[in-house]
Amino acid sequence: MDIRIVSINPHKYYCDCRCVYCHLWNYPEKIKPYSMYEPLTSLYEQKAINPETTSLHWGGGESTLLKDFEETSRWSLDNGFVQYVHTNGFHLSQSIIDFLQENKGSVNISLDCGDRETYKRVKGVDKWDAVTKHIADYVNNAKDTNKVNIKYIIFKENNSLKQIEKFFEFCKKSNVSLVEFSFDFRDIRDKSVTDQSVKAAALFRHLAKVNGMAVEPFFMPMELQEKVNAQLEKMETSPWMNVKRFFRKII
Repeated sequence: MDIRIVSINPHKYYCDCRCVYCHLWNYPEKIKPYSMYEPLTSLYEQKAINPETTSLHWGGGESTLLKDFEETSRWSLDNGFVQYVHTNGFHLSQSIIDFLQENKGSVNISLDCGDRETYKRVKGVDKWDAVTKHIADYVNNAKDTNKVNIKYIIFKENNSLKQIEKFFEFCKKSNVSLVEFSFDFRDIRDKSVTDQSVKAAALFRHLAKVNGMAVEPFFMPMELQEKVNAQLEKMETSPWMNVKRFFRKII
């Protein structure tokens, strides 16, 4: 075997976030997660995974809750594997800090808003202070700040233009250099993404550019990307936007 990607996803069973756009954390059947250290080290000993060609992807629910996450992630780093971790950011991980310092992977954190009250409403828990602190910790420890990716899933609960502006105020203050956006997957599936969400996404792209941040769409169909781009062009050429730029400049 020559395995190129190992994807580790304890979703449906293991998450301490309560995002209103996700039902997996509320899955009725719970199965205790098993250790990942043993199967990974076994695959390595069998030469089925190779740090030159294999990357490890830690996905949702919340991989940092796994009892052997730190041990397994540290072993992966020591053996040269690149790691990609998707996390809610509740728990500061030393192993994530270690691989960011050595530029051997990236971390993706869904923030989805720009203030505490909206965070509580969207994420279902009051963890704003912890998450924003941990984002800053990861950015400050990263050899390449583009390896700390902050994500925003846009939908009816957080699609006000003010929320998008607050999000970028936080990102700028925290020296974030890479942001990612998408829409609620249910809205994408049902073809029900609203005009307000498209406007919010267009402003997201605009403010990323203004603040010198790289921006990427996440699992977004091309027709929606084109719709966002059309709204962005309309927004950036409107007299209203030019007036707003002028007043921001003189202030």
